Amino acid sequence: MVSLLESRGFEVVLDKSERNLTESELIKVLPGIDVHIAGVDQYTDKVMAAADKLSLICRIGVGVENVNIEAASAKGILVTNTPGAGAETVAEFTFGLMMALTRRIAVSQEVVRSGKWNRSMGRSIIGKKLGIIGFGNIGAALSKMVSGFNMNIVVYDPYMNAETAAKHGIQLVSLPELLRESDYVSVHVPFNSGTENMIGQKELALMKPSAMLINTSRGGIVNEAALHDALKNGIIDSAALDVFSQEPPPPDHPLLKLPNVLVTAHNAGTTYEGRNKLMEACVRTVIDVADGKQPAGLKNPLVWGRARMFSSEFRTSHSSVEQAQS
Repeated sequence: MVSLLESRGFEVVLDKSERNLTESELIKVLPGIDVHIAGVDQYTDKVMAAADKLSLICRIGVGVENVNIEAASAKGILVTNTPGAGAETVAEFTFGLMMALTRRIAVSQEVVRSGKWNRSMGRSIIGKKLGIIGFGNIGAALSKMVSGFNMNIVVYDPYMNAETAAKHGIQLVSLPELLRESDYVSVHVPFNSGTENMIGQKELALMKPSAMLINTSRGGIVNEAALHDALKNGIIDSAALDVFSQEPPPPDHPLLKLPNVLVTAHNAGTTYEGRNKLMEACVRTVIDVADGKQPAGLKNPLVWGRARMFSSEFRTSHSSVEQAQS
């Protein structure tokens, strides 16, 4: 993919840090850069002000909460994401977390590593009810993935209509109904002002004592203090979290001390295959913009007519390529 950009006249600057850049780091590296293929780097208003040539930010993944889109739009900088690319990767990780919780895989491993040989009694997911909050590309992929396990699927998504639900063979329900009925609740909504603390004390109290919560979306959608209390007091059985409000979470984070929490490091979208799909989508976006074509996943379409434009014919153009993160 680097060679494809180079063949179109771009000079590609590879970021080898393999981590997300802070505000101060971006301020240092962005001057002179036309395009940034970005992870969840912190694009604040100060960063936008320092980006003297930046025309396009292509976010590898779906969430763009790390980008100040208003500040980008004010400077005529296009902001895009990669809708649909890598959805299966996140869905299969979510399913993996479901299986790990249900069959107590991590617990069993720790028992064996401690020198013991005690069996951990788990459950079966066959025939259980899965509640999916948010039925975008990832939620739909998860629904398809569990179809072979005869799971009953209910969905809460205020943007979905009955016709679309019927097409996917799912049942649309209210959020309280989903929480009351589901054996598993999986979160797949973006983080914004409408979804912040979407799952809090009141919502957790509606869930079954045997229910399991999985969040591979974004930290902050599930209230972590409320979740800690629910897990500690037996309100719900267990949880698997790939995301936190602060990443990485502090070592003394209360949720890390509970035995019924499975945690991973924002890893759901991280596979070689998934990363390649995301990178390919961003490279196609760069080329489309260079060719004057409005790209897919444009988050500030009103900027399109007045965006800072660049041409792939200029061999002095730059594209900074980040490690893929969902």
